[in-house]
Amino acid sequence: MNTKTALAAGDYLRTWRQRRRMSQLNFALVAEISQRHLSFLESGRAAPSREMLLHLAERWRGEMMSDPEAVARFVHEIPGADAHHLRELIAKAQKEKAGDRPPKNFRELFHVVNALLQDHARRHP
Repeated sequence: MNTKTALAAGDYLRTWRQRRRMSQLNFALVAEISQRHLSFLESGRAAPSREMLLHLAERWRGEMMSDPEAVARFVHEIPGADAHHLRELIAKAQKEKAGDRPPKNFRELFHVVNALLQDHARRHP
């Protein structure tokens, strides 16, 4: 992962943490990483691991389900992401949730977001 991608991931982590009014220490405890490592991630001095990208995919999915603007932020940060497809999955996942049906599209949204993040990380080592 290159410095630009590491910085983008770090910016996202910092923004996500600050929106929730969490300190680095609290976030690090929740993410089960050291505060120092979180600081390195946020500053772009370290690149996120595959496991961290899985956590990011979970967080992105959660934000997309609750914030209509999150798709635009994701597409801006991850070139090649299909906003229309993501919005379709979100709409279907919300219908499933409202209808108390199995979360097929909710899981599919996670898989799509995770694949995009992993692919982006591979293309920018």
